[in-house]
Amino acid sequence: MYGDLEDKIQTDIKENHYQVIEYRIGTSFFPFVQKGDAVYLDGKVIAKKDDSFRYFGRGYYRVNRKLYYIGRKIGNAPANGEIRIYVEDRSKAKPSDFPPNVMFCPVAAHADILETSDGLRVESLVYDN
Repeated sequence: MYGDLEDKIQTDIKENHYQVIEYRIGTSFFPFVQKGDAVYLDGKVIAKKDDSFRYFGRGYYRVNRKLYYIGRKIGNAPANGEIRIYVEDRSKAKPSDFPPNVMFCPVAAHADILETSDGLRVESLVYDN
């Protein structure tokens, strides 16, 4: 069953001539797709041929000196500075004083972090399960 679905997706990509930039972030699917002269996020155009587009990873991107996280504007890109993207684990471990015969359900999470050289810092919490 899974192989059939994967084959259908590959066929769709070849027939429609598009490139998947980012397919999944955490448990959510936010397809960044490039087709022709445009870049799409969830089927909406976010950048065209004349725009300055750069994808940094983890859902962060720049269009015309403005920074975005999965469609939400988060600030302006520094003119001649640096942009750094990294991940921090935010999972909760089982507490040492947790009752022994009670089931503990861990929550796996991480923060996707963007920092710029001019002081902007944005954290986006992503749940992995």
